Amino acid sequence: MIFPELLFVEVFVLDSDEKYFLYSYAEGKGTVKSKILEGFEFNIKDIIPDN
Repeated sequence: MIFPELLFVEVFVLDSDEKYFLYSYAEGKGTVKSKILEGFEFNIKDIIPDN
């Protein structure tokens, strides 16, 4: 989930019990990672312009 007005990104993953849990989180200029795409990560400053 991307919240540009709050400058943060959350990445959730569906577990074996079919419940979502927070896998990766970044705020400001942090980096989030993908569970599905090995090695894929990005800095949120690259997708959310500075205010």
